[in-house]
Amino acid sequence: MVIGLAWRTGFLDHPVGYKRHLSPTPLLGGSLVFAGFVVALIPLAGTYGKLALIPAGAAVLWMIGTRDDRRPVAPAWRLLAELVLAAGLVESGLGWHFLGSDVLNLLLTALWIIGVVNAVNLLDNIDGAAATVGGVGSAGICAFAVAHGDYGIGAMSLALSGACLGFLPHNLARPSRIFLGDGGSMPMGFLLAALAMNAVDRHISNATALLAAGLLIGLPILDTSLVVVSRLRRRLSILTAGRDHLTHRLLFRLGSARRVALALAVGQALLAGLAIVGDQAGGGALPAISTAVLVQGLLAILVLETAAWARKAFTGSGSEASLSAERPAEAELSAPASTSTSELAPALEAGVGRGR
Repeated sequence: MVIGLAWRTGFLDHPVGYKRHLSPTPLLGGSLVFAGFVVALIPLAGTYGKLALIPAGAAVLWMIGTRDDRRPVAPAWRLLAELVLAAGLVESGLGWHFLGSDVLNLLLTALWIIGVVNAVNLLDNIDGAAATVGGVGSAGICAFAVAHGDYGIGAMSLALSGACLGFLPHNLARPSRIFLGDGGSMPMGFLLAALAMNAVDRHISNATALLAAGLLIGLPILDTSLVVVSRLRRRLSILTAGRDHLTHRLLFRLGSARRVALALAVGQALLAGLAIVGDQAGGGALPAISTAVLVQGLLAILVLETAAWARKAFTGSGSEASLSAERPAEAELSAPASTSTSELAPALEAGVGRGR
């Protein structure tokens, strides 16, 4: 239905400029995912209490993201919306609490929401990447919440997981039948950030809560960290478009978007599993596990920045220097996320790269 609506209304992503998918492709995947999420919440409607503010906030970003997919919305307006939603969560008692200062908790919540929303948005650079991590990550949040008897967060997380995973067969078709778009990645990022934050903050009253939440949605954080390090090292603006994401490096090793999606699923499932195991073990297990994962993440970034991993991805369809010319600065924040396909190399399957 959504795909047909996109065709009838001309809500399509056309293969022009930096976009090299082979034919116009519907760009309402975010509406498909969000509709699936909302429908799954209906059976328990009226039982969520103030948690209902979380899907309400996601609806705001769905509207902004969908508008941005049609006509670009200035990054400042997107940032303002994320700040307002973060403040709303804190005011409603749904933000971070462990710092002991209202001002510091507001600041941390704002940084968390903005960071995760944009990390998930940036991860949506090849078909299936964001939806896979969103689906597996929210399943991990569900398991964490249910282990503590928090069934409201668990139900919302399960609804998001099902919506994301249900979208994947359409997005990972050859060629892709529909792209996620900012209308999907922005609300997905908000939901992951808010649900992970509330799943852990209700049961862990110190900084370990932030470590646990970081593990539950660790891959978007790793990807953004890798990109920031890579671009600073090469003296490029962090807002410059490029093929230096984790997904691009995996793509040139694994050869297809489906294999990359599987690798991302395994990685995110492992991180979420470690968060749950560390939490259930108690004592100092979770801080120890988180520290070990942080060290491993830093080592992974160092390895991924070696020539064997980085240069092969950078030179997929042009030199490293050409990356900054693919989009103007700020493209990472302002351009539609789901404008994908075989930008990385003509020989690869259609629908796998966006060069964000």
